[in-house]
Amino acid sequence: MPTTTTPSVGEFLKLYTELSQAAEAIVSIHVSGEVSTTVEVAREASRMLPTIPIQVIDSRPVIMAQGFVVLEAARAAAAGASLSQVVERAEALIPKVDLFATLDTLEYLQRGRPHRESGSAGGLHAADQAYPIHQ
Repeated sequence: MPTTTTPSVGEFLKLYTELSQAAEAIVSIHVSGEVSTTVEVAREASRMLPTIPIQVIDSRPVIMAQGFVVLEAARAAAAGASLSQVVERAEALIPKVDLFATLDTLEYLQRGRPHRESGSAGGLHAADQAYPIHQ
């Protein structure tokens, strides 16, 4: 089964320190806190580096839905928006973005996060040639 590891606070500190050499502020957008601890680790690191404004955003959606939020923030920054305007535009898009996915199997939903999928797809079994949709 595929696995991922959350970056450490030290890794975020190193990255934020490097970015601070060329940036006035940092907007750090991460995968949903519902599926990963990354956003909390990023927030912890941002509090440890008071020399540059860092805004950490929990994108809530995942995969390309998160990419749309990142692209909106990048467009705002490229257009000269302030840090607060970049964050505002990214956060304004979050409730407008949703992800629907068809799944070949529910195996990884069952094994990966049964405590978060209770009453949902975690207890279902896909029939042959059926593609369940999970939101």
